[in-house]
Amino acid sequence: MHFSPRVDQLLGFITRSVVCVPLLNGNNRIVGAIELINKVAPSSMASGEGTIPTSTAFTEMDRVILSSIGVFTGIAAENVDNLITMADQELYQCKNLGKTS
Repeated sequence: MHFSPRVDQLLGFITRSVVCVPLLNGNNRIVGAIELINKVAPSSMASGEGTIPTSTAFTEMDRVILSSIGVFTGIAAENVDNLITMADQELYQCKNLGKTS
């Protein structure tokens, strides 16, 4: 994976850590990607309001968990795409019902 600081520069953002995994459909085909940026250290989340969260590196366990989410998300995305395709086909058939060639 290659990181480009261009977006950080444009937005004034600082990327400290990144993890990215593919979204897989039911046939194990890549249909997208999911990316997380700047993991927040659990200890900083409990330190109270008004504190700046501490970033930390993503772990292999984070990647494994995100990969599991990616499979379910990929299947869900494909199911939505299939439903939209079916709805479009049904709409097309309804519009052309009764038309003669």
